[in-house]
Amino acid sequence: MRAALVAGRQAAADEALAIHDLVVAYDIEIDDDLIDELLVSTVPGGGEGTPEIHEFVHLELCGLLGVSARHARSRIFEVLNLVYRHPTLWAAVQGLGLEMRRAGMAAAKCCQLSRGDADLVGRQWFHQQEGLSWKAAFDLLDRLVIEADPALAAKKQQQAAAAREVVLRDHSEGAIDVTARMDALDALYLDAAVDQLADILRSDEANAESTKQVLRAKALGILATPALALGLQQQALNPDTTRQAEQHPLLADPSQGPEPEDPYGAGSAVGPLVDPETGRVNRDPHQCIGHACGRITVPPAKLQPKSKVFLHVNDEDLNRLGGAAFIEKVGWISSLTLEDLLGGKNVTIQPVIDLNTIASEQQYRPSARMREAIQLLFPTEAFPYSHTPSRGLELDHTVAYRTSCRYPQTGVGLLEPLSHKVHHAKTVAAWRAKQRVPGEIVWTSPLGFQYIVTTERTYRRE
Repeated sequence: MRAALVAGRQAAADEALAIHDLVVAYDIEIDDDLIDELLVSTVPGGGEGTPEIHEFVHLELCGLLGVSARHARSRIFEVLNLVYRHPTLWAAVQGLGLEMRRAGMAAAKCCQLSRGDADLVGRQWFHQQEGLSWKAAFDLLDRLVIEADPALAAKKQQQAAAAREVVLRDHSEGAIDVTARMDALDALYLDAAVDQLADILRSDEANAESTKQVLRAKALGILATPALALGLQQQALNPDTTRQAEQHPLLADPSQGPEPEDPYGAGSAVGPLVDPETGRVNRDPHQCIGHACGRITVPPAKLQPKSKVFLHVNDEDLNRLGGAAFIEKVGWISSLTLEDLLGGKNVTIQPVIDLNTIASEQQYRPSARMREAIQLLFPTEAFPYSHTPSRGLELDHTVAYRTSCRYPQTGVGLLEPLSHKVHHAKTVAAWRAKQRVPGEIVWTSPLGFQYIVTTERTYRRE
């Protein structure tokens, strides 16, 4: 085991050195007749002190490592930051005294420091991190980075606040991870709300055997329909739910006409609360019975948000038990699981596009129907090892469009979805593509490596 760990460190160190050598030496020939805006340029290779690199070198690395463009670019930045900003850490990696993954993470955390500060922090951290767990080591590094440049640390925290987001990723087995970057207090309140709803769900016999984490996941899904969450909170928090539901229903029936005027302020569930000492009426809506106040006047099912879902099912699987279905941005699931996922949802079925019936078009820009067809043919970008969803990408003509040609040039087998950077690389003849049959593209890199990209996978030609 120890020998295998050493061998792993050696392999990672050798790979990092090879990446460095490729990046600093990379150069390609381009079309001399291009307009200035399309000429190949260089881009920063990492933080302050790293060399400029060829703007397409990460695409070459995609195929060699079998990774996405984003991952290839991050590997380059990781290596160059170590070599030129953290000589102590780089020497430790090459000497097998520090694993590449740990050193790369440290360099990333120092990427906005000046070159001098980054080297100083790296040296301090290296001598103190030995023997520390992963978390303890990077907690230490966080402190050292803040101490090195407090003003920069404050600026980074402001940038982090501006980069708040909610992202869906890592789908598998009909489930998907939800990652959110939020204000700290908002996140704590969300955690408390999820916990509260999970405890409410536990009181239902149907959830008796579910774990706390499963109930928390269900609770987060319920929060997508605020009225449903509010109704559950009200029913659970009101001490005499049955009697109050008869007098002040939580879910009003719209067919019974408008709600009676509420003389005690909007949202009061059972009338005013009188302070026994002062005799004053407290109109604070948060003082009504239960902390979740407000009357629901629309059935929660009608308040569910709308979402367009692209579902692919083999027609043969519809006529038998079992089979599989593919949901874009989710992945493959059992058709039996699909029935559970759609339970309780309002579903509108739209007809699919039969790719065999799509005729090629004469105009340069594809119609909306043609764009949809190409996105169905290529679910992800038609470039080696890319997993970027094709929806929203540029549709490129595999063979350059010619205005003088009389035959239709925009169609299935003639277009492929590409990101802006890949499109640019192809335009300047750095990469060459040939779509032999619809849905199969042969790419040739500037260094001569070839990759066959199909609608499902990438094959490397040896």
